[in-house]
Amino acid sequence: EADLKSQMEKEAYNNVLYRLTLEEIMTLEKIEVTEAEADKEATELAEKYKMEKEDFLAQFGGIEMIQYDLEIRKVMELLKELNK
Repeated sequence: EADLKSQMEKEAYNNVLYRLTLEEIMTLEKIEVTEAEADKEATELAEKYKMEKEDFLAQFGGIEMIQYDLEIRKVMELLKELNK
């Protein structure tokens, strides 16, 4: 049990560090997602999962989560481009 807890602590630490690093890059590069982009993404995902958009957003965490997810994806795309 102690070994599992130790392993999970390390993973949690790395996950938080990874997310904070991406968020810092997002801030430095001024990466933003408009509400229109997030709304379009929400509509497409709701259709993909055959759900009403409002139900999808309620389960996903709201339009803010869609915006955040898109911002993180933009950061990842930027990093891929810079790594070529």
